[in-house]
Amino acid sequence: ELDSDACSSTSTEMMDATRRLNIPLNLLYSIRIEHIFPDSSAASGKNIFDFLVYLRERRFASVRYEQNVLRALSKFVKYRFHDEVTRDGDSSSLNDTNPYNRLKIIQEIKKMHQDANKRGKIVGRVIDEKKKWLDWSQYLQVVEHLRKEQMRDSKYACGKTKNEKARALAQQRYLICAIFACIPDRQRTIRELQVGKTLRMMDHETAADDFEFSYDVPYDYTWIIQHGSDDYKTGKAYGERPPLELDAYFYPELEEFIDKNRHFLEPEKGNNFLFVNKHGRPMTKHGIWHVVSKATYDIKGKRMNPHLLRDSIVTYFRNTNATEKEHEALALYMGHSVEMQKQSYDRRTQVQKVAPAVGLIRSVFNAHK
Repeated sequence: ELDSDACSSTSTEMMDATRRLNIPLNLLYSIRIEHIFPDSSAASGKNIFDFLVYLRERRFASVRYEQNVLRALSKFVKYRFHDEVTRDGDSSSLNDTNPYNRLKIIQEIKKMHQDANKRGKIVGRVIDEKKKWLDWSQYLQVVEHLRKEQMRDSKYACGKTKNEKARALAQQRYLICAIFACIPDRQRTIRELQVGKTLRMMDHETAADDFEFSYDVPYDYTWIIQHGSDDYKTGKAYGERPPLELDAYFYPELEEFIDKNRHFLEPEKGNNFLFVNKHGRPMTKHGIWHVVSKATYDIKGKRMNPHLLRDSIVTYFRNTNATEKEHEALALYMGHSVEMQKQSYDRRTQVQKVAPAVGLIRSVFNAHK
């Protein structure tokens, strides 16, 4: 609920917005998409520009918020003019890799997005992520703590006996965090795991011709996550991914959970996903985030999330002597480009980034003293 002052402020902003967009007041509560974007000309893009100015000047929105708004509005505009792009069976539009690029309004949005991207590279982050940031080594300590916790006897610290469901939840929490530790992927990967589909046990003997496993395991099989192009966010760009190998360190817990303990979570009929919530339904995006953030907060006092884990491992390896070939391999393994790795995931400060150059120059200088 909003108090009267908040309602008054909100109403004033709505009135300002409608005047800025030239929307008649009698249409305030019956606005249609055609009122906002009457046609696909570049002139219609002015409404978007005016809205961005409003966000900056009145709402003090960050550049990254602006970028997200432009992504959403781009999809909104494509929906609005979809029929225009494909009407009359226009064969040229069908042959275009992205026929929407022919729309003048989309071209204007792209220009605004490019401008926002340029500004985004030189401004700092709005949120102080130090309050929730864990180095990769610290996250691995969290995972080890969870492993020991789920292996303890069947009693809580207060002495109360744990039931089977509580033990299964503890094991599931460990497995989710452990999988992130060896495959720092997007939360969707863990949320949509299905045994036999995306999570597979590959026998070394029968799979030798198809897969080349990267390390020796004390088993004659390897658990892998296998993604087709439709199974992950950047699949259209990178196609089928190489097998993502799980570490044999937690095979016993994984197999115990699959064969026995998942049953105690009482998954609802038809739910074939490996991980389920306490009601037996499939895990949601927020459910996975909650598992990770609660575990890191309980153990380290920092609320990390699955996406920050990706930043953490990239930052960790960028601070090592890893070669460019190894960084390229990590980018491919994580499903993005090296350029994206540098721009979006590397959280080193400028001082940390130039430190190797400083050391190199000093070594040459000292050698010629």
